[in-house]
Amino acid sequence: MGTSRWILGKSVILTISILLVVSLAVAGCQSSPQSNEPGPTGSAPDFVLTDLDNHPVRLSDLRGHAVLLNFWATWCSPCRAEMPDLQAIHEEYGDDGLVILAANINEPKEGVQEFVTHYSLTFRILLDSSGQVARLYQVRGIPTTFFIDRDGIIRDRVVGGPMRREYIASKVRPLLNQ
Repeated sequence: MGTSRWILGKSVILTISILLVVSLAVAGCQSSPQSNEPGPTGSAPDFVLTDLDNHPVRLSDLRGHAVLLNFWATWCSPCRAEMPDLQAIHEEYGDDGLVILAANINEPKEGVQEFVTHYSLTFRILLDSSGQVARLYQVRGIPTTFFIDRDGIIRDRVVGGPMRREYIASKVRPLLNQ
């Protein structure tokens, strides 16, 4: 009877260990980019935010362009990691009709400007200082990126990151080929 308890005990420990490893693996994947998360679908909600030069940017004014709308913050390590790839996509597809809007959430303009200078970013940086637009887009975690077609329709949403250049390009190309 003692041997069967020992074997049963080992089986339980092994089963629990396997479940724990699988659970940790699944939880770890949630920081990776994931498409089709819940959020707004259909027409992208219109908004007006100012850029770092205090110019207003209205989303609806960009109809006819494909738009990559990225919500981020300077303290977010996946956000920092994907910025060079967003810059590369901007350089590669900007002349093809892609507009990248990176909406910083709830941070002072000076710190955002230092970040932009440090990373040599040339795409549009917007200031969502109240977080109002992030709430409108139901952003629950950052980075969150929306891929909006030329007609202003949200075609995809990616939560998490960092997204890499080829992954971003795979989302952008269909928007530009419409």
